[in-house]
Amino acid sequence: MLIGRQTELARCLTLLDDCPDQSGSIEFVGDPGIGKTALTTAVIDAARSRGFATLTSRPTMAEAGLDGTVLGDLLGGLEHVDELPDHVQRHLRVILGAESADEPPTIRELGMTTIEALSRVSTRRPVLIVIDDAQWMDQTSRNVLGFALRRLPTSRVCAVIARRSESEPVLDHRSDELGPLGTNALAAIVTAASATPLQTSTIDRVAETAGGNPLFALELTRGLGATGVPSPGPMPVPSSLNDLVAQRVQQMPPSTIEALALAALMARPTVERLSALVAIDALRPAEHANIVEIVDRNVRFTHPLLASAAHDAMSGSERLELHRRLATISDGLERWIHLGRGTERADALVAAQLTDAIATVIGRGATAEAADLASLALSVTPVDDPLRDERALLCADTLFRAGRTQQALDELDRIRTLSGDVSVVVRALLASATIEYSHSDSSAEAVQLAERALSLTDDRSLRIEAHTTLARVLYTDFAAAADHAEAALDLIDGTGDPDPRVLAGALTASATASFMAGRGLDRSMFDRAIALEHGSNVPTADSARGTLAALLKYADQIDEARSILVDLIDVADEGSLPYVIGHLPQLELWSGRWAEAERYARLQLDLSQAAEQDSQVQAALFNIAMMGAYRGDIEAAAATASRLIDDGRSSGSPWSERNGTGVLGFIAHGCGDPVEAIRQLRRYDEIGEAIGLREPGYVRFHADLLEAYVAVGDIDAASELIERLAPRAERLGRPSAQATVLRGRALILAHTGDPSAAVSAARQAVEIYERTGLRYERARTLLTLGIVARRAKQRGVARQAFDEASVEFAAMGARLWEERADVELARVGGRTASSRTDLTPTERRVAEMAAGGRSNKEISAELFMSTKTVEANLTRVFQKLGVTNRASLAAGWSARSTDT
Repeated sequence: MLIGRQTELARCLTLLDDCPDQSGSIEFVGDPGIGKTALTTAVIDAARSRGFATLTSRPTMAEAGLDGTVLGDLLGGLEHVDELPDHVQRHLRVILGAESADEPPTIRELGMTTIEALSRVSTRRPVLIVIDDAQWMDQTSRNVLGFALRRLPTSRVCAVIARRSESEPVLDHRSDELGPLGTNALAAIVTAASATPLQTSTIDRVAETAGGNPLFALELTRGLGATGVPSPGPMPVPSSLNDLVAQRVQQMPPSTIEALALAALMARPTVERLSALVAIDALRPAEHANIVEIVDRNVRFTHPLLASAAHDAMSGSERLELHRRLATISDGLERWIHLGRGTERADALVAAQLTDAIATVIGRGATAEAADLASLALSVTPVDDPLRDERALLCADTLFRAGRTQQALDELDRIRTLSGDVSVVVRALLASATIEYSHSDSSAEAVQLAERALSLTDDRSLRIEAHTTLARVLYTDFAAAADHAEAALDLIDGTGDPDPRVLAGALTASATASFMAGRGLDRSMFDRAIALEHGSNVPTADSARGTLAALLKYADQIDEARSILVDLIDVADEGSLPYVIGHLPQLELWSGRWAEAERYARLQLDLSQAAEQDSQVQAALFNIAMMGAYRGDIEAAAATASRLIDDGRSSGSPWSERNGTGVLGFIAHGCGDPVEAIRQLRRYDEIGEAIGLREPGYVRFHADLLEAYVAVGDIDAASELIERLAPRAERLGRPSAQATVLRGRALILAHTGDPSAAVSAARQAVEIYERTGLRYERARTLLTLGIVARRAKQRGVARQAFDEASVEFAAMGARLWEERADVELARVGGRTASSRTDLTPTERRVAEMAAGGRSNKEISAELFMSTKTVEANLTRVFQKLGVTNRASLAAGWSARSTDT
């Protein structure tokens, strides 16, 4: 029976009750001993009593380095596997270790297998997935389950996950903190567990000392002795719960401590395996002390802290011997890991076997495990082994993929210092350049490393890689970057059979530099590079597909960019995740999906800080500053923008300075200070021109600069800027750039006395944005249309434009711009947001159908309008009625209709 945690349990029971109609998930976090296991056990019992298929896993510390173990736990209990398609059964056998594969399934394939299997089981009965101690989940399982949980059926599958507070989340949404238990609940737990009746004063002292942690309270109670009464004075308490648990383990006989340590080091401690080590009998005292339990011939620690205490109770030399003993009863990768951790001296055979496993582990997306394997393989490689340099380079690569950036750079520094092979030094320099490009806010160090590599070698293949690297890291001179890319391709043309991965990298670098220099998006070059990279395990941030996704965003192909980026999240290594996720905040800002934008921006910041990637930290700060500026959180946004400028100037990074001045200029324009806006945005424009950035998709503040010029009457400056932008926009066919030019021309025409032409230009700009999905810029352009229409005495057009702009800004949460739209609306006699509560006939009909349960698609078909038009009408309905979702709309619609 669960004592305490009734609120959390009630939430889980609601999840189970809703599961037949709606899938869902909950993730709990808390300190060790806070009651996560007790809660998940109660949920499992409740699910089984309701007829659920329960798939559970409680990984241990020893399993964290073995990829796929949690996935195997969950899918190993599936029912009716023989009814699944053949390819799904085959992948399941690989997951469960019953079948090997020459080419292991990818994360996507494993994810689709998991979805298919869960979907099939859920047709018979609802499914509950429970993972306790998720901090020990292996990376492969984490990646696969993350993929699957985002794509589960809409009903009949739910998940409950529990992990320690300091560990990484498994689910995308917010986790729920398990705080301290109340005194009454803690007293009930202590009373129920004590063999001796306890005095009320004793219970109170235990509860107070434990600070709401039930495991701490139980361990304190155990230490009271046979009387169950503490000695007078303050209760003697170890400095931490870990110390208290360690004392409990250390009270066991030496042979029992050794047996416990063996169990703690095993991925799957069983009676058979411990018997083979002649250790099972030694566990009996630990069983009696409730340190371990034997269930279905599996040996389980009653709490993970006890396993950690058993591990830590052994000295380093003792653990070496335990690993060697475990290797004698293990097989596969686990055997070689134990041999590697148990060796006292270098061993070429062990190193080779560990190295052979790395590619397979990386192929499954388990980069953290791959980095551990590579480090272990290098540590047991003899100094004179001819493969040592290769393993060191591989180790640095896997460390970076795993997000351990500084360790990767340190390893490469050692290679460059110790290796006598020039080709190895050159490769280390190039790897360092690639990593430094992410590690440092400035690309200067990366460029210097790549240039040094180029100067040290005459080898054609290495020079190709050096030119390619320079093309990728030269983000301060795109003309020079394009030249290096061309040089790499020229060298490749002189080789008979180029390495596909090298050619793909050169093609990607060339297409990227050309795009940045304003020469357009060469889709065929990217398609060729993507095909060449197939199956080569290129880090996502450096891959052709990852690069293409980012450029598609700037080329206004929003939907395709989003689709690729979201897919890449599921397969990206930890070192690439900040890059992949970092391109989503801007995309979602422009699309008007600001809650998503903020979630991605905060996640990017956390991931880039954890991976020690300063360039991505700066990008995340820019995204966060833009969020604040768009929403009207001026002080915070301006402070972050000023930090970007200072950081950029101190590090020599024009990108950070440019981003900061862009945000400050945007804020000044939004606050009605065109002079300051011009000062900041001119500098933004100057930096972009200085580094050769000619791609208009990267220059999103020019519309604000044009409006500021017109606001101060500097029509010549506005016209000059348009004359510079217009040829690029037309040559590239970039919609947002074309609309920017039209917005600027509309304002100039209105200012110079041609109001009808101004309205026409503004209408064209709005129509362009209608086709792009750039919702925020469309709303800004509606504001421009309203301004020029008012000057043209077209009050009806102006009123409609201001009204729609205000509704759009309000729906997105753009407070500054909503206020400006309402001011303009009031000037033409329109309804401001505070008075805009009446629905139009179309809005009323859409609202009635939505309140009645019709889907957007059904409404679209019946009213002969596009689904986007339905969505726009619903947005206005929600804003006018002050509701946030369909449920609230349905609840209030009947009463509203009656009143009306």
